[in-house]
Amino acid sequence: MRTAGRQRTTELALTGRTVTAQEFKKWGVCNRVCEKGNDVVVEALEMAKMIVENSPDAVIVIREGLKMGWESLDGWSRKIYDTENMQEGLNAPTRKRATRWKEIW
Repeated sequence: MRTAGRQRTTELALTGRTVTAQEFKKWGVCNRVCEKGNDVVVEALEMAKMIVENSPDAVIVIREGLKMGWESLDGWSRKIYDTENMQEGLNAPTRKRATRWKEIW
């Protein structure tokens, strides 16, 4: 209801109307829609590849922050700024090399 809006949610709940994936995307309920013939698994793996290329501890902190609804984040910034991966993320581009993330959690 928060994403689609009260009016749309009410309409769908009361009518049972079918909604297309494109309509959900237009409403902002989903980010992507696989076009007919595209493999959902291939697109999911492409997105997963983008995620794993990031600092693993940053991914964990972001995921936790999202789960908490960005409330009570005191202390999380310190957790990420005090890691080796923070320095790695800052140094790698200036040294023109790929990042070498460390598993620290």
